[in-house]
Amino acid sequence: MNCWQTLGIAPTGDEAVIKTAYAALIRQHRPDRDPAGFRRVRAAFEEALSLRHHYENRRDEPRRPTGWMPGKPPVAADDSDENSISRHDPGQPYPLAEPAAHDYRDTPPAAPEQPYPLSEPAAHDHQDGNAQPTFTPLEATVLLRQLQQAWQGQDDAQLLAILQSQAAHPALESIDFRLDYIAELLTHLDGDTYPRSNLWVQQHYEQHDPDDDRQLNEYIAAYCRQWEEAINDSELCRTLQQQAADPVLTAIAVRDVWLAALVDYLTNSLARPRSYYWARTRYPSAFPDTIPLTYRDYPSERIATFTRALLQAADDAALTALLKSQAADPILAYPPARSQYLARLAEQRPDWCDRPDANRWLDEHYTLPHIDPAARQSALLAHLQQEWQGKNDDRLLAILQAQATLPSLEHIDLRSDYTAALQAHLMQQHLPHSTLWADAHYQLGRHDPAWQQQRQLAYIAAGDRSTFAAALTNTYPDLAAWLRKNPLRRYASLWRDWAATRIHPAFQDYQRLRSSLWPAIEASPLSYAPPRDYRKLWIGIGIVAAVVFAVVFTLTNNEVPATTSRRDFSYSSPSFQGSPLAFILLLQFFDRFGEFGLRRIDPDHILNRICPPLRTLHDHYQPCPHLLQWLMTDIAILLTLYLTATRYPQTLHDTLTLGTLWLIGRFMQTLWQCKRAITAARPRPPWMDALRDIVNIIMMLLGFLAFPAYVIGKLPLALFILSVTACIVSWPRIPPQEEALRRALFDNGCLAILVSLTFLIAYREPASDLIALLICPLTALSTVYCYRPLPLGARATRIISHLLGILIIASLYLAGSLTLILIALPDSLLEHPLIRIAVVGLPLAAAACKHPQIPPAALMVPLYYLTRALLYLFTAQAAMLIAVALVGITGSAIPAAAFLALVVLHVLASWKAA
Repeated sequence: MNCWQTLGIAPTGDEAVIKTAYAALIRQHRPDRDPAGFRRVRAAFEEALSLRHHYENRRDEPRRPTGWMPGKPPVAADDSDENSISRHDPGQPYPLAEPAAHDYRDTPPAAPEQPYPLSEPAAHDHQDGNAQPTFTPLEATVLLRQLQQAWQGQDDAQLLAILQSQAAHPALESIDFRLDYIAELLTHLDGDTYPRSNLWVQQHYEQHDPDDDRQLNEYIAAYCRQWEEAINDSELCRTLQQQAADPVLTAIAVRDVWLAALVDYLTNSLARPRSYYWARTRYPSAFPDTIPLTYRDYPSERIATFTRALLQAADDAALTALLKSQAADPILAYPPARSQYLARLAEQRPDWCDRPDANRWLDEHYTLPHIDPAARQSALLAHLQQEWQGKNDDRLLAILQAQATLPSLEHIDLRSDYTAALQAHLMQQHLPHSTLWADAHYQLGRHDPAWQQQRQLAYIAAGDRSTFAAALTNTYPDLAAWLRKNPLRRYASLWRDWAATRIHPAFQDYQRLRSSLWPAIEASPLSYAPPRDYRKLWIGIGIVAAVVFAVVFTLTNNEVPATTSRRDFSYSSPSFQGSPLAFILLLQFFDRFGEFGLRRIDPDHILNRICPPLRTLHDHYQPCPHLLQWLMTDIAILLTLYLTATRYPQTLHDTLTLGTLWLIGRFMQTLWQCKRAITAARPRPPWMDALRDIVNIIMMLLGFLAFPAYVIGKLPLALFILSVTACIVSWPRIPPQEEALRRALFDNGCLAILVSLTFLIAYREPASDLIALLICPLTALSTVYCYRPLPLGARATRIISHLLGILIIASLYLAGSLTLILIALPDSLLEHPLIRIAVVGLPLAAAACKHPQIPPAALMVPLYYLTRALLYLFTAQAAMLIAVALVGITGSAIPAAAFLALVVLHVLASWKAA
């Protein structure tokens, strides 16, 4: 393979082509990566330079030496000033050149004899054909050694600064010297000692290699880790400013990769608006024209914050300091934000006439737009407002549509004043259609909660369900996401929290929506609700339906068929005359259509009518949302089962099983509804506060009846009723804010009442009566004082702490001393009274003299958990008794298993909630 094949070019005498091919190959065969390839390419390059004059002589005219003219002898190479070249002896190797990797040469064609000797440049003339500095080999070697000497003993940052300064050296304009310099530099940078310098050299001198991309990616990844470690937006902005000053980023390739990673991070990570707008201002071409939704409102919000701060400035010095601090904010480098900020300054500057320092600073740093009083615009605005007065919804809508075509409203100042006045006018009156049109046409109050509430009321009045639900997306995102689900998934998401320990995020949004709209709906006209004329009609329909049902049920023939064999029963045609099925259907019909007239027209009904899924969300956290409907349904179901069992005695066990399962399911539904209501901190119903005095009177009567009950032998029953009623009455007195205490008392109280009832009915022993009497008050007291501190003063707490310490230590001392004395002393000595007194008195005296203080609160938690352990133990016994009873009554194990499962789920939910 000859030199031309190695370089990959045809034989030529053009020196620029040879050097271009050599520069391309030297990037692939770097001396630090491929020494053999580098020597082979270098040898081919030197040989091609030495042979190029043979191919130059193949032109039409023979090549003339530089400066030769016909009839004039040529100038010797040594005498030329402009092309002074030090001749290099071909027999002597160049100091920096590597020997050729082969010993053969391409035999050139015989050159014609020239009248004058041609002066050819040496292989290391260090020039590339243009007007460049010329060096002798010795000068080039000395200069290269000087540049190399500056690299020694430097760290990465210092070496990078030196290399950047050397990059501007004039000698590097020569391609030969540049290639030798790059080769020596790459040899020096071999390894991982100088990562930044190596990366800069690769990008600046275009020394690309497969490993270069890996090193570049690692360098950018290190920057990305610094972004992730920034704890807030301000720190990230400072980190970006420090990285932007990195000299490595002066390389275009490195900066492009860094900017691509930065744009991707700021677009897809958490909201970092300060850093985003700093980077967008610093590198505008790197970011897309469309601003992400996360950052779109940040400039306006930031400028609004600045404006509020300027309004609150107390004096001239505070205002000047505030202006200086705001001027350092990176957002003001963003042109749209800066323009908006200057407009706000121009609007507020007339109020700063008495603040000379602030005005002087503004004149030095800003050029504010000049704002003149707009008397004509004010008069036009007053005229337009006059047209609105006294108009109803339809007339006002027509007027607004006509005013929207006026050319004067295209002026931004007049338009802003017009929209503000229109928004204030619409919020004072009930004009739903005009409100919706103005909101869509002028984009009113996008960040105004009061206007958003007014817009939602307009959607309700117009009956636009889809738009009302879509308008909740920005303000109530969780509720809007829940409404977008299908009904089955909505119901499943509510029941996902089976233990009822947390509030669904959609319900939290619903509570905020309800609290914001309740006063406005309550004060709104009755056009939101159905007309009141239908109320009397529905009351009459209800009375007629009740009378018809009573008459039909009374006249029903409930005789049992004479043939009761299973074969005849299988083929008998049941008569539906007087069946409760008609009652169930009538009840459902009346509940579905009669609520529009019979139910009170309240804001909840209006809100649920515009968006029916909100009714499910509202009822899910109510204790008994449909108490009357549930009660009537239960009565109808039980009545149906009773009539079936009466007419067909063969189905007695089946009807009992179904009825028991229905009651267990209803009890479980009610129990879990109460749990969710407690978790949602539902307030006490108003009727409970109204009946508090009546409940207190009942408690007093039960206390007075305890003595007569003792006389007639019914004291346990009276005391049981008294204790259970006391515990039930104490629960509503707990404020709704203490949901943890309310939940614990409710969960434990249900089990305590179950244990009391079971032990009182199932057992006839003094111990069971005692447990039935004490389990409810003991559970209530331990639960309350575990979650609440004892209401004792400092002195009472100190006395009780001493008594508890004496009691516990005295018991321990007495037990230990008695054990030791009984073992050590003979029985004869123990017969003396003094010794007995000493045995008992000395430990008590020692305990009274030296004892720890035990606060009462320290015993509440152990007492509470001990009470819970006993409560669960008694609950297990009571549940087994009830399960056995259910098996005996129904003849099936299914109701017993369902009841035990209910108890287990209740206990597990109690533990999870605690």
